[in-house]
Amino acid sequence: MNSTPRKKADAVQGSVAPASEEFTHGPKSDPMVLAEVYRRRLQSEIFTNRGVLSPGMLSRIASEEADILLNYFAEPRAEAAELRGMALCELGLSIQSLLGLGEASRQFFLEQPSGSSVLPVLQAIDSYHHALIRGFMEGRERFILVEQERLRSAYQKAIGR
Repeated sequence: MNSTPRKKADAVQGSVAPASEEFTHGPKSDPMVLAEVYRRRLQSEIFTNRGVLSPGMLSRIASEEADILLNYFAEPRAEAAELRGMALCELGLSIQSLLGLGEASRQFFLEQPSGSSVLPVLQAIDSYHHALIRGFMEGRERFILVEQERLRSAYQKAIGR
């Protein structure tokens, strides 16, 4: 059944991509379809993000995230995923959006036709998202500490007058 990337994204509205017979190079998937799925998921969570994240940034974030996940299948590096998590935190993404991307990834790959087990794909997705969340949380902790210090400094200045 041939369907366009747009139709696939419409059908999934949050997830879709195939697992290949040999996982050594990761599943074969159209990054544009996965990016559209991600964009829709991010759009559905737009109001949970920090105000610094503009709606215009969602397509770029979705496209980058699709490319990064598909590259992770070929070269799984937890450090790179953790750095990506920190970057997403700095951009203003919420934890709800981040978890939504993980759910969208799993759904996307589960809905793809495959002649082989999807288990290795799901394990790789979970490994990626665990590292992504670790990095996101580390970035969030840093953000909170910086904000606390800024508030403490402002308070000290206010009471010192």
